[in-house]
Amino acid sequence: MRLDYNIAVGTSWSGLIDIDKTLNDTEIRRTFAHLGDVSNGRLSWDKFNLMWVKLIVKKHISPDDGSEFWIERANSRGIKKRDIDDAKSLDEIVQILGDADYGKLAEEGGYERFYKPRDISISDLYRSDSSGTTGAPKTVYHGISPLVFSALDELVGILDRVPYERLTNKKLLCLGPGGAYQREHKELADILDMEYVDLSFSTKGLKNKSNEEVERIIGPVMKKTSEYLAEGNVGMMTGTPQVVYSLPKKFIENIDLIKLSGVGINAGEIKKLEDEFGRKGTKFLPMYGHFAGKSSIGKVNGDSIEYFPPYPFTIYSFDEAIGYGQSGRSRLIVAQPELLLIHPEDYGKKVKSDELFKGVDGLADPSR
Repeated sequence: MRLDYNIAVGTSWSGLIDIDKTLNDTEIRRTFAHLGDVSNGRLSWDKFNLMWVKLIVKKHISPDDGSEFWIERANSRGIKKRDIDDAKSLDEIVQILGDADYGKLAEEGGYERFYKPRDISISDLYRSDSSGTTGAPKTVYHGISPLVFSALDELVGILDRVPYERLTNKKLLCLGPGGAYQREHKELADILDMEYVDLSFSTKGLKNKSNEEVERIIGPVMKKTSEYLAEGNVGMMTGTPQVVYSLPKKFIENIDLIKLSGVGINAGEIKKLEDEFGRKGTKFLPMYGHFAGKSSIGKVNGDSIEYFPPYPFTIYSFDEAIGYGQSGRSRLIVAQPELLLIHPEDYGKKVKSDELFKGVDGLADPSR
C-alpha cells in the first residue's frame, strides 16, 4: 500500500485540533483547517505555507502572548503585524525578521525564557535536545502536532519500501533520545499497529562526551536492544550505521526495516548496508534529523538521497536565485505555535516534489 503525504495529512489534521492545546487560538485553528484544502488539491502547499508562517510569526511577535526573543526583535526593527501580512513570500518574511539566535537555546532554560510563547504551558510540550554535533547542546520543545506530522512523513516513506502487512503486530524498537523523539515514534507505531518499545537515552551533548561516558549511557540500551532482537518479531528499529554494525548479523537480517540517521549517511552507505544485511529482505531508510525541526524522510534516487520535510512545521527554503537541481545553503524555518526558528543550515541541492510528496520541496545530500 503506497500513500502520499497529502492524503496522510488529510486523514489526520482534524483530530489534532481537539487534543493539541497549542492550537487553541481561534485563528490558528481556522488556518489549520485549510489543510483539508491542501489534501484534496484545492490549495497548494506554497500558498498554505505562506499563510501558516505569517500566522505563526504574528503570534510570536505579539506583545500579549508572543515569545520574548521575537517580541524584542520586532521592537528593535519596528516590525508590525501588517508588515508580515503584506509579505509576498517566505523569503520576504525571512528578510523582515532575520535569523534566530541558537545561542539562546544553549542557555539553561533558554527555550522557556526566550522562545516559548507566553500563552503556552511547558507541560503540554515534549523536549528535544541536540547532541552537540554543531556546537553547544541546545534544547527546544514541541507540541504534539509536529510530532504527528513527522510520523506521517515517515509513514509515507516506510510504506513505499515495506508493505503494511509485514510490520503490523510487530515491535518498533525506538533507540534514540527521550521526549519528542520517543513520542513521535509512539505515534508512528500506533498508526502502523505496531508494539512501541521505548529504548531512550540522553543525547544532550553526547557528541562531546568521552568514549567511557558514551558507553555508560548507551551500553544498557544496547543490551536491552539485543534482548528484544533475540526474541524476534521486530518489524522496525531506529538507529545509526554504527549501531547496525555492532549487532549480530542474524539479528539485523530478521528486521524488516531500519530507519537510519546520523552525519555521513549517503546513498552508497544505504546500498552497502542492504547488500550486506538484506539477504532476507531487510530495508534501510535514511532520515535527516534536526534538534529543532522534525525528521525528514529520505528516498534514495541514484547516487543521491532526497529528503522531504513534514510541512508546514518544518520547511527547508533556498534563496530565490537557486532553482531545482541547483545547490546552495538551505535555511530552516520551524513554524509551530510553540516554536518559531529561522536559521541558515546545511548545504544541499533543491529538490522538486514527487508523486509521494506532492508540492513539498526537498533537500538532497545535505552537508555542513
